[in-house]
Amino acid sequence: MTLSFRLKMCADLLPAHIRTIADIGSDHAYLPCTLLRRNRIDSAIATDVREGPLLNAANTLKGKPYAGRCELRLSDGFAAFAPGEAEGYFLCGMGGTGIADILLRGKIVLQIPGTVVVIQPNSHAHEVRAMLTYLGYVIEAEQAVTDNVRTYGAILAAYDPIHAPRQHDLADGWFYYGKLPECNSAAAQLILQQTLAAVRTRADKLYAADFKTMERLYLESFLPDLESVVDTHAERWGHL
Repeated sequence: MTLSFRLKMCADLLPAHIRTIADIGSDHAYLPCTLLRRNRIDSAIATDVREGPLLNAANTLKGKPYAGRCELRLSDGFAAFAPGEAEGYFLCGMGGTGIADILLRGKIVLQIPGTVVVIQPNSHAHEVRAMLTYLGYVIEAEQAVTDNVRTYGAILAAYDPIHAPRQHDLADGWFYYGKLPECNSAAAQLILQQTLAAVRTRADKLYAADFKTMERLYLESFLPDLESVVDTHAERWGHL
């Protein structure tokens, strides 16, 4: 069993002190199985909203010496969880809008001191960052990688409501770039450039249609900040 570059990035973000994890939407359970095989964690819960993926996970675990340390659980997000069942949670390979909704619905489980999450959204990462901040999480690190010609970003965050930033403390465009500018990688630079292009395109469409909406005003308000961040990253780490 070999993790993809995408899942390896997520596994590497897990802090060393976390010993119990749950993988939400685990499918084949490659991530928890790899962590168990390496004795990186003591136990895991692999979940999915459908039975089919759990059968895939069961096949992955079949005959493995660590199979007894990985529970398979049918769950819509965190619906089948009680607070404190895991120290760390993975949510990987879903759209950011869906992940943000899962986080909000699972706040009773997630708002426990010491809890960490590793999230790899396939889109709309700004919605994930905004939701984590709203729930009292501090984003501690981000990484990016290219895997099979696609680029992916991942976020590590810890529940810390005392030190969690408030929206008015953050730069206007922060939710669109987070800690990606700290990453010395071509993948991070590409994600930043793609994000900038998407924001510009959306703002231009609203401008061309003469829609003076709150969305347009918001996008235009932080576009210079986002442009500056992308340019600075390119200057610091080199161009693609």
